[in-house]
Amino acid sequence: MPAKVCSLDLDNSYRDFIFNCQNMNEESNFRVYGWMIHKLHLKGNELLCYALIYRVYEEMGSCPMTYKEISNQTGISFLTVGTVIKSLCKKGYINKEQFVYE
Repeated sequence: MPAKVCSLDLDNSYRDFIFNCQNMNEESNFRVYGWMIHKLHLKGNELLCYALIYRVYEEMGSCPMTYKEISNQTGISFLTVGTVIKSLCKKGYINKEQFVYE
């Protein structure tokens, strides 16, 4: 079973150090693995969001992305990303951490 993805929003200094989503461009990519479909039974927007989160998690050990960044990279609306993240958390596939920016 794959490791759980964790941590969507982190403080700015950590975010800037770890990952700057602005560097992702049309050349950037993420991969959908067979186990995401067959073992986790993901499809549609859940599959796209999970694949992106998993890619960033594999590179960095966490996924410090906002809903807006996920929306921009997947083409899924901001509101739908919120619904999808909530569903992935409920299924136990990711853990979400929120940080209040000051």
